[in-house]
Amino acid sequence: MAFQRLFSDAELAEFEKAPSQLAAEALAAGDLPRVTALLAEMAAGHKPLHVLGLHTLARMWGKYRALYGEARVDAALRFMAGRLVDHWAERWRAGETQATIAGLVAIYRNHAGAELDAEETVETVTIALAPCGAGGMLIRQKWAERNPDLYAPFEDGTPVFCRGCKALQAAFNERCGAEVWRTEIAPDGSGACRMTFAKPADEVAPLFKNPQPLVRSRVAEAQERITQGRTDIEELLPMQQQDWRPWHDFMLCWLEYSFAAFHDEGGYDLLHEIFLECYESVFYPRYAVFEQWSEAERLRRSAWSWHYHMGRFRIVEEEHRFAFILDPCGSGARLFRGDVQEPPFAYGAPGAKLTKEPHMLSFGRTEFPLYCSHCAATNATQIDGLPLIFLIDGHAQLRPGMPCRQYLYKNGAPREVEARLLRQIGRDRVAPLDPRSVELPSKRT
Repeated sequence: MAFQRLFSDAELAEFEKAPSQLAAEALAAGDLPRVTALLAEMAAGHKPLHVLGLHTLARMWGKYRALYGEARVDAALRFMAGRLVDHWAERWRAGETQATIAGLVAIYRNHAGAELDAEETVETVTIALAPCGAGGMLIRQKWAERNPDLYAPFEDGTPVFCRGCKALQAAFNERCGAEVWRTEIAPDGSGACRMTFAKPADEVAPLFKNPQPLVRSRVAEAQERITQGRTDIEELLPMQQQDWRPWHDFMLCWLEYSFAAFHDEGGYDLLHEIFLECYESVFYPRYAVFEQWSEAERLRRSAWSWHYHMGRFRIVEEEHRFAFILDPCGSGARLFRGDVQEPPFAYGAPGAKLTKEPHMLSFGRTEFPLYCSHCAATNATQIDGLPLIFLIDGHAQLRPGMPCRQYLYKNGAPREVEARLLRQIGRDRVAPLDPRSVELPSKRT
């Protein structure tokens, strides 16, 4: 029996459009208010994903320190850092000074909320982060005071996320044979930081005619032109969501290596505890927010999230839910396919684990890409009492090249999940919805 659809195929096709495509269409139609509004959304399009990854990394490193001590977490961070920056050090040693600095700065430029300025002298290229959008944001928001168990500074005063950043610099400098890259964290709690790259002695000419483009996003340039009354922004719009790919992909690899550190220590049972404490705790507030939105807004926000997750997808409406056919998902699937090139990533390399043991976090599979384990953890929390907004079919992507599938359940839909999806994570039923999970924090007593 046919069901009553909420959206036509044409309407679903509109939801599938990237924000940059919508902005280009509005520009072509001469709808500048629409362009301006879209640019504002695009400027923050990656923020939810950035915040989720940033806090998850910081909490995991804080938890690892609590379990095993500072020396052990420093050793783990140094290992991860080597995997993340080795290719940049190789390029530096090959004389690709300008490209190396530009590549590393692009990572920091794309932290949500970051404010950067650049200056070049005869001896250095200096990037002022005022504030830094990663460790600096956590400092400004006083997370060390709000949750000292996970965010407390190290014994020498280095904030927990900044410890990972310092590990990157140490690994890079070690491979370059000199102190090339360093940072100075402002002591005033402002979240500001000063990043300096020491130029090779034989680099006498300026590396950059103008260093400012190093720290400027395409959407910021487009917004400034619109403010000036200019409409020549066509070249700045195509695939704008890819602008933050340097940090997105860097963060993916950092997360995977962090997952692997816990899996090495205690297998999937420990990793599940870590997901609940360090990942699900960050993701949790999104459930209540989603439940406040209309069906169209839920669908739009989900689609935008996948665009800023570097994914390609189409949307299919089913009776009680929407299916996002991800080909690929922009995170776990791209890692699984080997599509993440910078930093280079391939499963089977050190720290990049295909797990052997079947477990609920591997959807019951062997030879499972470890990064995707967090999706199984999220499935479990939803089925155990949270709204069904991000349910993954863990057997859709059995091999690299296969699409993945995510389900977004409609408002008021029955809490019904087919048995095969339940079995993937060791469940035999769907628990009733926990009413508190759909209340915004401001409404809770």
